[in-house]
Amino acid sequence: MDPTSEEKKALLRARLGPEGGAFADWQGPDGAEGLRAEYPGGVYLSLWWWPRRRFYRCDLGREDTIFLSARAASIGDRFLERVRQLIRAAQSGRFRNKKTTGELIREEIARRGLTSWMNDTKWREFRKAMETEMPFPPPYLYKTLFEEEAGLPDFSRDVRYLGDYGPEDFAGHDYRVIQWVKVRPRYYSWEGGLTGKAVLHDAEAEFTAILDRLHIPWEEEKGVYTIYGYR
Repeated sequence: MDPTSEEKKALLRARLGPEGGAFADWQGPDGAEGLRAEYPGGVYLSLWWWPRRRFYRCDLGREDTIFLSARAASIGDRFLERVRQLIRAAQSGRFRNKKTTGELIREEIARRGLTSWMNDTKWREFRKAMETEMPFPPPYLYKTLFEEEAGLPDFSRDVRYLGDYGPEDFAGHDYRVIQWVKVRPRYYSWEGGLTGKAVLHDAEAEFTAILDRLHIPWEEEKGVYTIYGYR
């Protein structure tokens, strides 16, 4: 029988020794349970798991950003030693002034004089609509605030692949870093084997209808629709 969350907390505190005394009970994301310790400068260390799952994680971070992390399937010696390393890193103070993602984003926006055109709610609505309302998930290309446009793939022609709007693929689910998304609401497939032909699948009307319904501003040029996160 798996130990309860309270038994796991007691085990972790006991195995970590004096260092475990700094941890207080903590309710984590999506029903996760665990322990959390706070350090000067807003640095935190969280030890957490989901009930009924063999998954343990320790995160060192500040505000919205995780700087270091450790994961394991059990509370073993290897995992505990990694946790002790993270505790020492948190105590060292070297992460107090390390910039978070939010701070870097605010600095970049101010430096370039950008204005926000989208928000997390709009991006979530857009991503969900692309997954559930379109005849197919349209191909897309996005640029973050910290990328150079010159290094991005060519997107000037129709492609044979579809877009993946899952949370891990769509900007890692951190919508704040998206400067723009370019979408081609069509793709082509090859049908008929070696003697076949390319068949174009077009959902431009459905795509623009969704954007207009969600009140998402867009621009179109040569079949490519651009949605700006910042401009």
